[in-house]
Amino acid sequence: MNRPRRGMLWKGKATCSGGDCQVAWRDMCRSREEGGLGVRDLHCQNVSLLLKFVHKLLRGDDTPWTRWVRRWYGLGGISSPPSPTDTPSWRAFKRVFSIYRGLTKVKVGDGSTTSFWFDN
Repeated sequence: MNRPRRGMLWKGKATCSGGDCQVAWRDMCRSREEGGLGVRDLHCQNVSLLLKFVHKLLRGDDTPWTRWVRRWYGLGGISSPPSPTDTPSWRAFKRVFSIYRGLTKVKVGDGSTTSFWFDN
């Protein structure tokens, strides 16, 4: 997705080569305060949004989206279930489960909401 954006920005076309780019893409994605142009890195934004959705799902939020995911994938509240259906959406969620586990902690209290085998 970044390739067409880069091509449009530098050449007004669908693609461009490295010699056409005036600034490195990682520098373009820096905020203006950091000296960049503030262009969003869509990959990083997508991972962030997927992590947010996984957090809502695993935290047990009762929203229309979490109800739909639980109903569609047959999740009964377990922390990291095996995929009952291999859809593009589920594959995207599976990719961020390990990132999510690395970012979160579980405090074991009475054990009523902690999945010992799946949580860090």
